[in-house]
Amino acid sequence: MVADGDRLSLFIALEAVDDPRDPRGRRYPLVSILAAAVCAVIAGASTFAAVCDWVRFQDQIVWQRLGFTGRGYPPRRRCDGC
Repeated sequence: MVADGDRLSLFIALEAVDDPRDPRGRRYPLVSILAAAVCAVIAGASTFAAVCDWVRFQDQIVWQRLGFTGRGYPPRRRCDGC
């Protein structure tokens, strides 16, 4: 089980990553997207599609703990070929 302190350490480390996206196009915090990807890979996801599936199948509590708030849902894969 991951304790709150462990989760916060991951978020602190990921916040050091510069966000190259245009501010006008940002819908979700980069730290949340990166944290979701890290968690998915730890859970066994090995492709972009598997990471997307892992995120999609989590419940809203997990999404909130990852930092996806306000819109209700995290980002979804936008192409069928990914």
